[in-house]
Amino acid sequence: MFLKEDFIKFITIYNESSLSKAADKLDLYQGALSKTLKRLETLLGDKLFIRSNRGLIATEKGQRLYSYIHSQQKSWDEFISSSNQPNFSGQLRLGGHAITLNQSSKSFSQIYSHFPYVDLKFEFLRSPDVTRKILNFELEGGLVVNPTQHNDLVLKHLYTEDVCMFSHKNISHLSKVIYNPDLVSSYTIKNKLKKIKQLIPIRNYHLACSLSRELNYPALLPQFFAKKMGLTSKVSPSFFKGKVYFAYRSEQNKNSLIREVSKFF
Repeated sequence: MFLKEDFIKFITIYNESSLSKAADKLDLYQGALSKTLKRLETLLGDKLFIRSNRGLIATEKGQRLYSYIHSQQKSWDEFISSSNQPNFSGQLRLGGHAITLNQSSKSFSQIYSHFPYVDLKFEFLRSPDVTRKILNFELEGGLVVNPTQHNDLVLKHLYTEDVCMFSHKNISHLSKVIYNPDLVSSYTIKNKLKKIKQLIPIRNYHLACSLSRELNYPALLPQFFAKKMGLTSKVSPSFFKGKVYFAYRSEQNKNSLIREVSKFF
C-alpha cells in the first residue's frame, strides 16, 4: 500500500531528476530515498526512472504515476478549497510582471495574514504569458495589463495608470529617450515624438531609471514605478493607459479560495 510519504518522495525525485538533490531537499539520506524508490518499483513491477547524462528520466510508468499523484493532489486541494473551513490551505500559483506584483504588495501581505496555510507561488512574467498560463491551467490567477478579453477569463479591474516619459527634472527636448521595447515599440515612439534622434532600449526598469538620472534622458515608464524611483516630472503626453486586472479562469469561480483571494485586490 502506498503511503503519503512515498508520494512526496517520488514527486520530489521526479521534480529534481536526481536522488542526491531530492535527498537534500527532503533532508534524508540518499540511501533511504533509494530504498523507497526500489520499494515503489517492486510494488508496481516496473522501473520508474532511467539514468541519463541529464539525470533521472521518468519512464512511461513513472510519468503515469506522477500524473496520478498530481491529479489526486489537485482533487484534494479543490476539496479543501471548496469546504467551509475558516482556514484555507493548498498552493496558489500567481503570475505577473515584477513591477505590477510589487505594486500590489499590500494585497499580498493581507493574503498571507488571512490565509497562513496557503502557499503562494509567484511567477514573474509578461502579461500575455500570464494570460496564456492561466488559460492552460498552469497558474490559478495573476495580474495582467490591458489583457485581451476571453470567454474563459474573469477580469477584475484594479486600477489604471499612465505610461509616458518621466525625468527627475523638467526637460524641454525629447531627442534622446530610454524605453522598454516590451512596453512600447520604437515605431510608436517615433510616430508620437517626431524629433527623436536616439532610442535606448532597456528592459530593466531599475537600470532605465538610473541611466535617466545620470544622462538626463527621459525614460518611458509606468507612472507608479517612475515616481517610486524619483522620476517625478512628466515630460510627454501619455502613450497609453495601463489598465491592470486580477485575472483567473471562469471555472475558478467554484474555487472558494480564489474567490476569497480576489477580494483583497
